[in-house]
Amino acid sequence: MSFWYSTATDYLDIIEIATILIFIALLILFILIDKLVKSMGKIQINLEKISFLEGEIIKGKVILKLRKPIFADKLEITLECVDFDDKKICLETYTIANDLELKSGEYSFKIRIPNAIIESVRHKGYYYKKWFINARLKSPKLLCPLSSFVEINIQEAPRNTSL
Repeated sequence: MSFWYSTATDYLDIIEIATILIFIALLILFILIDKLVKSMGKIQINLEKISFLEGEIIKGKVILKLRKPIFADKLEITLECVDFDDKKICLETYTIANDLELKSGEYSFKIRIPNAIIESVRHKGYYYKKWFINARLKSPKLLCPLSSFVEINIQEAPRNTSL
């Protein structure tokens, strides 16, 4: 009886050790991938302001800090909404660059908030909770896209109710 008990506990100890080693290996892999992605560069968004009315134009700059120039499939800005179920809706997209080599620097953009955007999102059955401007640099040289986002406020524009 003690032979079987001893073997079973040894087996459980081996499984626990293997589980801990796998967890440590995954953690190290995650850290290495994170460092590799960050070593390729960084992307930031600077906006002139963060509160808007429907129909306004969002003006800002995407700031790229790249280790070296990189060929980009796409550098784009999106206006996104996240609803209460954490579903993301992309409402507007502005492409800053397509299929060209990008260097560190500032890239200006303007993106118009559609009129009645809040009402149109409601009509689609979504109840927004947060609005974002998202910048994303896609390149075949990157493991994953460089991206950054800024939360913004969008309010309904006053409606002309006079007759």
